[in-house]
Amino acid sequence: MMPSWMLQGGSANLQGSSGTSLQGGSGAAIQPAGGSNLQVTANPMNGGTLNTGNTAVLGATTQVAPAVDPAVAAAQAKAAADAARATALRGEITNIANTIKDLFNSRYGQVDASAGEQTGKLNDRFATESGDITKQVENENQKLGAAHAAGGSFDSSYRGNNVDTVTQSGNNQIRDLGTELQDNIAKIAAWITQQKAGFDAQKGGIDTILSHLGEETNPDNLAQIRAGLDQRIADLKAGSADNNTMAQNASALNAVAPTSTRAQALKTTLSQIVAGNADTSQKASIGARLIQSAGLTPQEQQQLATEFQSQLSGPEKQTPQA
Repeated sequence: MMPSWMLQGGSANLQGSSGTSLQGGSGAAIQPAGGSNLQVTANPMNGGTLNTGNTAVLGATTQVAPAVDPAVAAAQAKAAADAARATALRGEITNIANTIKDLFNSRYGQVDASAGEQTGKLNDRFATESGDITKQVENENQKLGAAHAAGGSFDSSYRGNNVDTVTQSGNNQIRDLGTELQDNIAKIAAWITQQKAGFDAQKGGIDTILSHLGEETNPDNLAQIRAGLDQRIADLKAGSADNNTMAQNASALNAVAPTSTRAQALKTTLSQIVAGNADTSQKASIGARLIQSAGLTPQEQQQLATEFQSQLSGPEKQTPQA
């Protein structure tokens, strides 16, 4: 349907029945019924030609962005920064934890090496000392035979008893050394088990941290976890050098299998010598050789020799005090 237009005098208004009006003058406007304005300019100098400026699209609406709360924006920025920091810390913690586990893995081999070295030393010591005792028994028996032969009692029961005493004393000492060797080897095996169990427990603790790492989102808590692992790895690296670890292991092995335990076994053997039928000088010689070959410390040797001499020279034969 075509709109009907009305011409209203000097106001230069054309108004259609549809509600659209054309207003003349220097600022005429065509106003549709919908309310949007189309601004035009009529220039009388160019014959009334309408020049349009910016043209609005009929029916268009303008979207205005809502205002942003600065506090909300700051909170969102902090949350994003915390998330990024937490992600970085989790990666760093994982790397440190794996390094710690590698250090423990290397110590398994160091424990085995230390234990093997200590066991080898104990076996070598037993072979040397038992061989020395056997030679000493043979030498002492030869001396006894020569002494009895010179006194005309080579075939007497006295010589036989003295030889038996020396031989039995030597055998007892070798037996005691063998028993001590087996005890020490068992102690070393227990030490190995204890050390490795400790490593397993500590590695298990590291694995527990890693398994729950993804649950922790607070970067401050993650930073504390990393600080603890940093200190742990520093402590481990300080003693991880082979010479340090081997020295620590050797000290520990000497503590669980000390040579001083041999002194008590030797006291029993010396008491048997004192109770024998050999003369005092022969007993003193045998005892001194056994003490020297027992692998004791100088202080232990001196203490045991003093007790043995006291027994030999005392009015009564007393067993050395434990």
